[in-house]
Amino acid sequence: MKRTSRTGAAARRRITRSRACGEKKQFANEAAAEHAASEMNRIQPWQHERIAYLCPYSGTEPHWHIGRPLNIPKQR
Repeated sequence: MKRTSRTGAAARRRITRSRACGEKKQFANEAAAEHAASEMNRIQPWQHERIAYLCPYSGTEPHWHIGRPLNIPKQR
C-alpha cells in the first residue's frame, strides 16, 4: 500500500523549508534586501524591526529574505 502523505520529521522539514523560503519575497543580493528592510523600518517604525538574512535553504543560488530577528530559521 502506497503512502499518500508524509509523516514525522520529513514532513516537518518540508513544511519548515516551504514556509522559510517559498512564502517569502526573495532578493538576489544582500544590498537590495537591506535597502528593502530599511525602507520597511522607516515606513512602519511601530512594527518589529526587519533585517535582511541569507536563506539557509538557498542551495546553489544564494538569496536573501527580510524578517524579524527572532523568526529567522537557524543555519543547517
